[in-house]
Amino acid sequence: MSLPIPLELVEYAIDSLHDHIHALAACALASRAFLSRARFHIWREVTVPVEADPLHVRMETLLEIWDANPDIAPIVQSLTLKGVLSPQPRHRIQEYWDDPGGTMLLWEKLPNLRVLKFVQLNFSNGLHQLTPFAYSLPNLEELALADFNAVPQRGHPTSSPYRSSIVQLHTTPKLKRLSLTGGWVLWLFLEDLANLLLEPGMHAPLEALDLSCVVKSMNTRLLPHHLTKTLPSQAWAPVIASLAQTLRHCTLGLLAEECYPANLAKLYDSLKQCTLLQSLGLVCDMPHSTDIAGYRPFLILDTLADLPWPFPHLEALSLDLLQSRREPILEGCEEACTKLASAIEDRTRYPQLKRLGVHAKTTRNTVTVEGVLLADEQIDAQEKMFRSCFGRVEAVGVQVEVSVA
Repeated sequence: MSLPIPLELVEYAIDSLHDHIHALAACALASRAFLSRARFHIWREVTVPVEADPLHVRMETLLEIWDANPDIAPIVQSLTLKGVLSPQPRHRIQEYWDDPGGTMLLWEKLPNLRVLKFVQLNFSNGLHQLTPFAYSLPNLEELALADFNAVPQRGHPTSSPYRSSIVQLHTTPKLKRLSLTGGWVLWLFLEDLANLLLEPGMHAPLEALDLSCVVKSMNTRLLPHHLTKTLPSQAWAPVIASLAQTLRHCTLGLLAEECYPANLAKLYDSLKQCTLLQSLGLVCDMPHSTDIAGYRPFLILDTLADLPWPFPHLEALSLDLLQSRREPILEGCEEACTKLASAIEDRTRYPQLKRLGVHAKTTRNTVTVEGVLLADEQIDAQEKMFRSCFGRVEAVGVQVEVSVA
């Protein structure tokens, strides 16, 4: 039976319901003419709750649906696997994802998947398994981990396990965005992932790289220095250098212990090769104390200011300082900010910069009224200092955003 109105209008109406799953389901059941368009919106973006016990039972059920309805799986363009945060006994750990043998065969079932996200999941065996798993998806463009945990439950790996996960790819990787944000991650796991990305056949044309999770990875009680060969910034420097012709957006988390001239010089030298870089974000986790010999917490600002011609196409620069201290104002902060502001004012060095964001967050370790009032005064003083240092760059056309909390 023909529709009383043009099909284009029907599809337009269904498109307007793209966020209303129940309305879309009703449309799919109302008429066969509505089914194709409604099903597209229902299955285009899929979120699956993940439970460790029983292991991936919901995912297995979804795979059965796809097998029984082969027309559905090719519609899926975005898949989010999210850990269930329901109340659990105290001995239960965070829900985890583990499919080392590739038993789910997602690369065969989801030929048009472009976005794959893991949210609130545990990767206690490392991150190395994700890259070949994701690269096997023929059209994947974005791989993201958010609020995840990548620290072994007991002990630490004795050797780098990434090589066991290398696979022979039949197509060139299309991954454009790699994001690891929030949560905890072991140094060794980050190094494994960096080494894997440098392996022959694993090179992908990454345009966006977000490693802001690194700021929470440091815990010397869990991983002493001698258990890892390099710091994250050193391990990822050659990866960034390999992306010189593609990288446009980069966010890096820096541990306090990395703020030494030799470490940052190698990292910035790699970044400087990325001549197409349009945005750069740096997240630095300040220590509880500054008793580390030779440590300079604001060297990240000094280095940016000292580079003679860092990034000719840089339009946005973001600085996030996570201060795990009782006093929010650290020695040397004002001097470093003033130095960087002077460099930004020189438009021959930052010719395209349009936006500058400076954000500081301080952990409050006091519960008394007097302590809270004092902390508020110190935070206000730091915010005024940031605005005083960087506010003047607005005169050369740079939009400045400052926040201290």
